[in-house]
This record gives sequence, C-alpha cells and structure tokens, in this order.
Amino acid sequence: MLFGDLVIDSLTMTSTHGITRWTRSKDGILAGVCSGLAKSLDMDPWLIRIVFLVSFLFLGLSILVYIALAMSFPREDKLNKAMEPFFLGVCRRIALKTDTEVGVVRLFALALLGTSLGTAIIGYLALYLLLPEPHPLSIPKTDTSHSQREF
Repeated sequence: MLFGDLVIDSLTMTSTHGITRWTRSKDGILAGVCSGLAKSLDMDPWLIRIVFLVSFLFLGLSILVYIALAMSFPREDKLNKAMEPFFLGVCRRIALKTDTEVGVVRLFALALLGTSLGTAIIGYLALYLLLPEPHPLSIPKTDTSHSQREF
C-alpha cells in the first residue's frame, strides 16, 4: 500500500521508514492495546474499546485476545527492546528471517500454543534448535523518534 511517500507492506506491516505499525500505546487505559490498535488502524480508541467490550459480553473471548495482544505487541516507547529475545528468541529469529514484525510473530505463536493445546511447544523447541542465531549486525536498529506514522 502507498500512503503519500510512506510505503507499507500489507503482510509485514512495516514501512520503508522503519516505523513499527503494530504496537501498544504508552498512554492507554490498561495495557495500551486498544489505543495502539486504534493508532495502527487510524481509528478512535473508544471504537476499539467498545468492540472489545461487546465481544466480551457476547462471546467472552476478548479478554484472552486482549491478554495475547498485550503480551505480543511491544509498547511504542520501548521499541528498542522489541527485538530482544523473550523466550529462547525463536519469534525474534522468525521475524528477522521473514521480515515480519516480532509482535505479529509472537501473537501467531501464542495462538498456535492456545489452539494446539500445548503441542506447539515441541515445534517451538525444534525451531529453537534448527534456526540459526542471527548475526548481531543483521538485527535492525529501531528508531524510536518516529512513534507516529507519517503520511
């Protein structure tokens, strides 16, 4: 997609300026998930909060989704720590190898863990053994001065 002079890849949701799109807000009400999603989707945070509340009242799954998003997405003021290994560093390795945001990879790993009833742990450990550790120079530096998207 092209927004002005900013090119955003719709699969990885990263831009040519190194701006991370999927983050939690530093000034959200609980964990900043709704505010971060609202910034990413260019919406009002209260609309996202209402959607979470309605889905909680009718489906009950939004609490699990909110917790998974809070665990996966980095906070916008701590993007410099987003690529640090969390648990064995497998999600970081996959993110670097596939040029995908680490928060999206962590969210996918949590979803697999939840839906596979724990058998995804075997695959996670296998990836830890099979994926090589990236060279320190290949890890991109995050520019925290651009926490907002530019159009």
